[in-house]
Amino acid sequence: MKITRIALLACAGAAALALAACGGDEVSGWDAQSVSQSTEGVPFQPQLVNSNLGVGQNRIAVALFNEEGGLVSDAEVEVRLYRLAADPQSEPGIAEEAGEVTLTPRTLDINPEHASRFNPPAADDAQRVASMLPAFADAAQRVAHEGDLTTVFVANVEFDRSGWWGFAINATVGGTEYRDLLLRTFVQEHTSEPAIGDPAPASRQATLADAEITEISSAENPIAGMLEMTVADALQTGKPVVVAFVTPAFCQTRFCGPVLEQIVVPAYEQYQDRAIFIHVEPYVLAKARTEGVLEPVPAVTEWGLRSEPIIFAIGKDGRVAAKFEGILEVTELNEAIEAALK
Repeated sequence: MKITRIALLACAGAAALALAACGGDEVSGWDAQSVSQSTEGVPFQPQLVNSNLGVGQNRIAVALFNEEGGLVSDAEVEVRLYRLAADPQSEPGIAEEAGEVTLTPRTLDINPEHASRFNPPAADDAQRVASMLPAFADAAQRVAHEGDLTTVFVANVEFDRSGWWGFAINATVGGTEYRDLLLRTFVQEHTSEPAIGDPAPASRQATLADAEITEISSAENPIAGMLEMTVADALQTGKPVVVAFVTPAFCQTRFCGPVLEQIVVPAYEQYQDRAIFIHVEPYVLAKARTEGVLEPVPAVTEWGLRSEPIIFAIGKDGRVAAKFEGILEVTELNEAIEAALK
């Protein structure tokens, strides 16, 4: 997994560094008005879709929403990162360019019949489910599964401080380049969920020893091998562990998609003899099915999750080696597992 280090750089001698941090376009300001005006007349809107970011390693993900509310899949995207003032609204001109990264598209091919293959709530209950989404699921994320492709553009970076950061995005779409599309985000001292290098919480979630398979998995074809062991027991095996917080039936946004079927299951089939795979439904299924209420299971609270799906690759030492929030491709997960096996 390639990590781009966003560290304090001086322009003198910076050309010798792999990460370009000097030069480039100038941004006039980082107040709300300047950020909003930067995308006026642009046929798509960029949005950072991470639920939260923290100091240290992060996999940033940017989505490009078109005017119909769909997602742009074919684009070239670069981002210049800036450390901003403590209050960008009152000091919009204070910014220190920190680095530049090229984002890689990650795409899931979504079957239009995906939602109907499970047993979702009845119409009235489905509306109640949508109204009870966790706080992270804002309006822009509540996009139905329209079309076949869901794409986010990602890069692994390491933030060196907490506070406000700015993203100046250059994107080429349909042969036209759009420059300096601005986003602001706040980087916390620590993410709500475990960060890279943190010990994985030793959760004792429900398994097949406690419940029927349909009570702990909403998958059409649940895999018993991913529902037999608690995280706590898996951490004692000395093997890498993949913990996937995914709900096939109660996915509410375009940024979940068929992650279990297209990503986790293929990785399980390839590595099940060398790594432990655990699927955790993030919601209490009985309430989701009968009441339309998305009540998190205890493991979601223990791990501090603000979104789903989110997948953790845990090394033999019991520490988080990689994490993937939202859309990813199976190659990303396979690379993380291979690294954890070494």
